[in-house]
Amino acid sequence: MEKDKEPENQLFQELEFLRQRVTEIEEAARKRILESEEKYRAIFENTGTATTLIEEDATLVLVNAEFEKLSGYSKEEIEGKKKWTEFVVPEDLERMLEYHRLRRINEAAAPRNYEFRFVDRYSNIKNIFITIAMIPGTKISVASLLDISYIKEIEQRFRKQQYLLELIFNATPDLLVLKDRQSVYRMINSAFCNFLQKSPEEIIGKTDFDLFPADEAEMYRRDDARVMETKQPQIQEEEVTGAAGKKWLYVAKTPVVDDSGEVIGVLCSVRDITHRKQAEEELNRTLKKLQRTVLQTIEAMARVVEMRDPYTAGHQRRAAELACAIAEELGLPEDRIRGIQMAALIHDIGKIGVPAEILNKPAKLSNPEFDLVKVHPRIGYDILKEIDFPWPIAQMVLQHHERINGSGYPSCLKGEEILLESRILGVADVVEAMASHRPYRPAFSIEEALQEVSRNSGTLYDAGIVDICLRLFKEKGFTFD
Repeated sequence: MEKDKEPENQLFQELEFLRQRVTEIEEAARKRILESEEKYRAIFENTGTATTLIEEDATLVLVNAEFEKLSGYSKEEIEGKKKWTEFVVPEDLERMLEYHRLRRINEAAAPRNYEFRFVDRYSNIKNIFITIAMIPGTKISVASLLDISYIKEIEQRFRKQQYLLELIFNATPDLLVLKDRQSVYRMINSAFCNFLQKSPEEIIGKTDFDLFPADEAEMYRRDDARVMETKQPQIQEEEVTGAAGKKWLYVAKTPVVDDSGEVIGVLCSVRDITHRKQAEEELNRTLKKLQRTVLQTIEAMARVVEMRDPYTAGHQRRAAELACAIAEELGLPEDRIRGIQMAALIHDIGKIGVPAEILNKPAKLSNPEFDLVKVHPRIGYDILKEIDFPWPIAQMVLQHHERINGSGYPSCLKGEEILLESRILGVADVVEAMASHRPYRPAFSIEEALQEVSRNSGTLYDAGIVDICLRLFKEKGFTFD
């Protein structure tokens, strides 16, 4: 009997061993499953995006903490209780259901990424970028949701700014052009298209060499390069040939830099100033005509003086020649020299008010007679003061007999109280008058006239002006015509 029980005992032991092994295997498998669940749960919870598992009937069976934050609901309120469709804006729902149907038929044909609008528990609408796919071997989908509302807001702001920029860009009457580093046209406005009488498609992607004559294009390319190399704006006026003929343009070029400070192109602002240039040219012609008229009027006034005092004929003209030569040596601007010339040509116009018998008296004047002559600067001032010259002609005439030490007339002015123009005219007047014949004396030589102003340099006459006058005669060969 005992021998018959031995096989049974052995079988029982083997079965017990197998049970223990099965228990160990089950425990190890359970442990690995728990570890795997923990691992995937950790991944699920820490994806960084709102993540959910969706049943075929759209029930949300599992959500992570990020989904809770996104939706405003707790897991207990969502899992197994909420449908996916409850979180979708109705206008987007039909499109998403179509994607879902397509995914069940052929997952590869359905889009895995798209955007839709998400509604949370507080009725806030959020823009979402979703990545969704079915778990292999199941009818469950896993979806990852990224809230891109802020990005959408930035995009909307950017589009609005871009719209405003394009509106301003095209509304300005100036020609606007944006070129890249190679001076290729990247952006233009309507005014530029109208100027070239071309469509944007005919201009964008082209260079100046495709649109303008070679010499002009080379100049534009050179200017672009200078602006980009120096990083300094450049402003200039250019004459160009367009479809409508010759045009004058006011061109301002500004370097365009990126966030790192690197130059990525140049912005050109061009204004058609053809009408302005034409107006300026017409104005210049009118101005020159007026200047000729003023000069002719001045010369006519000078002839009136010479007709009353034939002994001083040509005196004012020659004094004007010397005064202008001194002014040029002083480096005075051309317009100021022109004023000196005008004043010199009529500096003795006040002699109209002096009796002719005194002007032509062949003998030395008495003191009362000389006092009458000394009034002529004031008379000249009174004649000229109401004329709106572009220079202080009346003041120049009034002061041309003032002297540095205050001994002149009519106001006894001193030093720099006297206009520079009058100090110049005073020296030129004395030199020319001494070198000319008068009814009461013969002409002095130029040397004697120069000795007079030299002897009284710094006392009666401005020393610097005297020095220039001497240099003109002795070194530069100046002579009266």
